[in-house]
Amino acid sequence: QRVGDQPASQFTSVKHNIPLYSLENAFNSEELAKWETRWQRQLKAIPEFTYVCELKIDGSAIALTYENGILVRGATRGDGITGEEITQNIKTIRTIPLKLNIDHPPSRVEVRGEAFLPLDVFEGINQERTKLGEALFANPRNAAAGTLRQLDSKIVAQRKLNLFAYTLHIDDGANEDIKYQWDSLELLQEMGFLVNPNRKLCQSLAEVEAYFEEWDIGRKNLPYMTDGVVVKLNDYQLQQKLGFTQKFPRWAIALKYPAEEAPTIVKEIIVNVGRTGAVTPMAVMQPVQLAGTTVQRATLHNGDRVAELDIRIGDTVIIRKAGEIIPEVVQVLTELRPSGTVPYKMPTNCPECNSILVRPQNEAVTRCVNSSCPAILRGSIIHWASRNAVDIRGLGERIAILLIENNLVQSVADLYSLTVEQIANLDRMGTKSAENLVRAIAESKNQTYDRILFGLGIRYVGRVNANILASNFPSIEDLSQASFESIEAIYGIG
Repeated sequence: QRVGDQPASQFTSVKHNIPLYSLENAFNSEELAKWETRWQRQLKAIPEFTYVCELKIDGSAIALTYENGILVRGATRGDGITGEEITQNIKTIRTIPLKLNIDHPPSRVEVRGEAFLPLDVFEGINQERTKLGEALFANPRNAAAGTLRQLDSKIVAQRKLNLFAYTLHIDDGANEDIKYQWDSLELLQEMGFLVNPNRKLCQSLAEVEAYFEEWDIGRKNLPYMTDGVVVKLNDYQLQQKLGFTQKFPRWAIALKYPAEEAPTIVKEIIVNVGRTGAVTPMAVMQPVQLAGTTVQRATLHNGDRVAELDIRIGDTVIIRKAGEIIPEVVQVLTELRPSGTVPYKMPTNCPECNSILVRPQNEAVTRCVNSSCPAILRGSIIHWASRNAVDIRGLGERIAILLIENNLVQSVADLYSLTVEQIANLDRMGTKSAENLVRAIAESKNQTYDRILFGLGIRYVGRVNANILASNFPSIEDLSQASFESIEAIYGIG
């Protein structure tokens, strides 16, 4: 089990027994204080409380299930509701016990943790990939995520992933004596898990902030990556009273360290047309390393932001990753601006279909409203086929463009009349690939109603709202006839 078994043919999706919620982010002490005010406002009286602070490990969240003390399932976080079962890979991580180190284990134990690559292991993997002429991993987080999804568990075993456990759920009411998050961390250690030793029990936000500042310096000497501090209310009764929003627990927050910034030069300004017709200006820049990846493009959000920045071709700019994911321009260094530059003006016509662009009243976003626009069609098909929608494996951007350019698809509905022969004749396709794609399209008909609703790409209907609507209106017919008042009355929409 520790060295890896025969390669798997594929991963299967599994529903988590307990959802894996993401955390709300705070980026400074003011936002942290607002969070404390919000959770206290939820209660009639403010009780005595403490916070548990843990370093936020930059890796991949996983869910572990133990039955009668034996590890029976390991899964990726996925969308928080469903993930991919990767038990064979999980068992190769030596800091994950295959059997809990306690007498008389409960019938079921659920553990959450963060799988990560230590920095020295990460460097070793990249050195080996350099020798083999393979592409290097951009950062330890990407390397950990990619490793967990290897079909060959022997490769996972060789890469020496590690795991810090941080959440414990016990069935059978056996955890009635465990009243605090701090106690859970202690018990996880007793069970045989690795728990981050740098945790701290704090009596106030002032202590939380001192811990945060201490590790802003100290994290540079850690043997793994951390991008912030997770702050949780220690008392489980308080956690239960506060509950969850649609996305986050109200009783926890991630206090993030400032995003890494880097200077570069703007070579060009272009616009991108998304699936909703939103026209987003983007800066094309000289490549620069940022948070472990090479960045060449950064969003400028909308026309108002372009005007506010007064960004021009040739400008030197400061970029960062918003939420550590999407690169954005945060500042123009006008003192370095070359002479002869001119302010950038948003286009009046769509660059994809030449239709007149429209900016609706009270909106910051300029849009193409031509439903036949190739960019809108392309985005709609890619969104429909995405993992969180109907999950058509093999239908990515390249295939979507091929289908549109060859006039095989003019709407999402056209996907369902495609034949193997039509697809096999496309550039760089073949009979086997065509058969796989047609089969994946057919299988997508079995997806749940909420995923189909999300896949339609209706504005304001993301994954959460699609789930809420599907729960309240059991069929498409019910939803199509729903009144304004009946939708407005739903908790979570308003």
